[in-house]
Amino acid sequence: RLREGGGAGPVRTPVVRRLVGLITGDELRSAKEEMRGRFGALPVEVQNLLPTVRLKIRAGAAKVHSISLDADSLALRLDAGGLYDRVTLYRKYGTEARISNALLKIPRHLLTGDGIGDIEEILESMARLRSSLRPAAQDAANSEKVQDVAASSA
Repeated sequence: RLREGGGAGPVRTPVVRRLVGLITGDELRSAKEEMRGRFGALPVEVQNLLPTVRLKIRAGAAKVHSISLDADSLALRLDAGGLYDRVTLYRKYGTEARISNALLKIPRHLLTGDGIGDIEEILESMARLRSSLRPAAQDAANSEKVQDVAASSA
């Protein structure tokens, strides 16, 4: 069990539940610092869970609904509002990377190592693309508001 000042044993479910419920990188950093302060060194079970939680957070920011990695391929499915960075994907994986509707499939033989680094890169490029489009979308929305105000006062 996790105990103040350290200790061995299985990880308590509330700790795991808290980690899985995090939605931002800042929340993850804060939770890790708090757990280290309360329990000492993080148990192996928690350390093993952290990369998965990081991927979950990045996937949420990129509007990815699901990630599947098997012996044949990597598949990512988008939520509404998600965008694939097609230029980056095709530069790295060529035309074997397939995008159909909201599904991206990349053959496993194109991935490096265990594929986790590839997933992180894809999610990061998607998040960068979303961030780069936000200011343009905000400018367009503001322009529409100005036009609406001008039309209603005319």
